Amino acid sequence: MNERDDIIQAVYQVILDRRNNPTGDSYTASLMHKGIDKILKKVGEEATEVVIAAKGGKRDEIVYETADLVFHLLVLLGYCDIPPRMSTPNCAGASARRGSRKRTPAPPEIHKSSHLPQMLRRRRGKPKVSAGFPEMRSHL
Repeated sequence: MNERDDIIQAVYQVILDRRNNPTGDSYTASLMHKGIDKILKKVGEEATEVVIAAKGGKRDEIVYETADLVFHLLVLLGYCDIPPRMSTPNCAGASARRGSRKRTPAPPEIHKSSHLPQMLRRRRGKPKVSAGFPEMRSHL
């Protein structure tokens, strides 16, 4: 296990603790209590924010939004009682399967911002800036 895996596992353990021992002031416990639909909605919102940040090209925003998405994916895994390590072999297998297929580059017009829906081009406030996973603590 490397340091990144240790961090993911530590965050996941805190998420499970919040699920099993909810407190009124825990964002994670609140999300778990609201159920799968709310968790899925948050995962979708966070994934969209990653797309917007990447489109904007600001590294600090991409880092923050990606960490936020990873956190909410861990909440989803915790809700479903699936340890993060269960998805790791699948990631490796998916990478190998994708590598064996030839890919055709997307036409240039797909990359134009005019193809994004108007709602994706809007940004809700300024994101918090950080260096990576530590911002997950604000949710725990």
